[in-house]
Amino acid sequence: MTPTIDTKDWKPTTDVGYGLTSLEILGVPHHVEMIEVERCTHEDCSGPGHWCDHNTTVDPGRQEQVESVYTALGGDGPWRCVEIEGRDYIIIITPFCD
Repeated sequence: MTPTIDTKDWKPTTDVGYGLTSLEILGVPHHVEMIEVERCTHEDCSGPGHWCDHNTTVDPGRQEQVESVYTALGGDGPWRCVEIEGRDYIIIITPFCD
């Protein structure tokens, strides 16, 4: 299964560097959040297209959210980013609450 979400499917938000849509996986609806991150320029990192602990979110209010998810999931290396119109985004998918 390789779901594809077209950029036109993202719901408009007023938050800078943030997008939201939904995706159904095996009958369970999920939130799909897109959080823009600055490109990493740290010499020890994988470079553009990755998020690591040297990156920051474009919206500083989202930094703790991304770091918390990374820690909770046991991130053991740089995350790959999705590039849209030359900007890098982290995609976070979580199931809807009942």
